[in-house]
Amino acid sequence: MCTPAGQDEYFLRVGDKVDGPTATPPDLTDEEQAERRNRTAALAAEYRSELLVP
Repeated sequence: MCTPAGQDEYFLRVGDKVDGPTATPPDLTDEEQAERRNRTAALAAEYRSELLVP
């Protein structure tokens, strides 16, 4: 279960598709990782999400 509704779409927009639950994660460059973090932060408010950053 994922709340609020729409979180599944959020993860589809910020993540990378993989072949399945046992697939290895994509090997991202530092620049690609930074782009994913920026995209995650930019979309957070739209999906009523709060990011907790150490």
